Amino acid sequence: MNNSQKNILIGIILGDGTLIKKYNNSQAYLKFTQSYKNKEYLYHVFNQFKDICNMREPSFYTFKDTKYSYYSFSTKSLPELTNYYNLFYHNRTKVIPLDIKSLLTPEVIAY
Repeated sequence: MNNSQKNILIGIILGDGTLIKKYNNSQAYLKFTQSYKNKEYLYHVFNQFKDICNMREPSFYTFKDTKYSYYSFSTKSLPELTNYYNLFYHNRTKVIPLDIKSLLTPEVIAY
């Protein structure tokens, strides 16, 4: 991952982004979901990470019997994402690292 991807990753983890580890000994992957009204933003973020995704474009979902729809994408499972998982998750719960100040940049805050 390049520096811009790292900054965007930290920014979206602090917001709506989720890092997931399916098993304790597996690598983490990023999952990012936004409602239909935020489609442009989701596609923008997807374009920043498409080189580490298994998909050509985000998936679109609609809940049955509702008007709610959303877009989502996920990345490959990678050791570098696992490092961020270990930084931002404790017992599978998202936390703010104690040294968050050292991670903040204008790009991180923008995302």
